[in-house]
Amino acid sequence: MVRQEDAVKAFRVSSTGLPKVRGGVDGKLADAAMLTATVKVSEPGYLPPSVKLRGWIADDILTADIAPDQLAALDADPNIVSIAIARPMRLID
Repeated sequence: MVRQEDAVKAFRVSSTGLPKVRGGVDGKLADAAMLTATVKVSEPGYLPPSVKLRGWIADDILTADIAPDQLAALDADPNIVSIAIARPMRLID
């Protein structure tokens, strides 16, 4: 079982230097093959080419798997309003 302290260490909020990205990619998540994120886009139905769609929440909000090395390109995409990287859930014992 993963302890809460370990889960918190795996995700530390930090500045990525990318204005549209929230959540940071420090620690173990930076080494992850894919990050799960919620993405808000400016055009309804727009799907950024470098993401793997998980599902649509609304016409302009989607969840996706994103490779950490794609964050800079997504941040520069004018059709993306924001990217919120998912945080690990707290474990309750």
